[in-house]
Amino acid sequence: MPTKEDLLQAIEACKLEESSVQSCNKLAIFYYLYDRLYGKLNTEYDSDSEFMRIAKNMDLSELMAKIDELVETIRVLDHKLYESFMSNL
Repeated sequence: MPTKEDLLQAIEACKLEESSVQSCNKLAIFYYLYDRLYGKLNTEYDSDSEFMRIAKNMDLSELMAKIDELVETIRVLDHKLYESFMSNL
């Protein structure tokens, strides 16, 4: 089982990688494992938006499933917006 420190180091290493779907997936997995093994991890990003107020109280896997569903819907409805979003990841 990974230690708390191992997961924190893996998260920081992922943040330094070039953005790609693969690196985002790894980061999500490391956050999920940290949450499951050691409790919620405070992120540097903080906002008082309606989305963040709701998201902060959700299980990470449930949140990622909802985001994935939303992004897939955007891909179908507005491919240009989808491509722009994906290139910004």
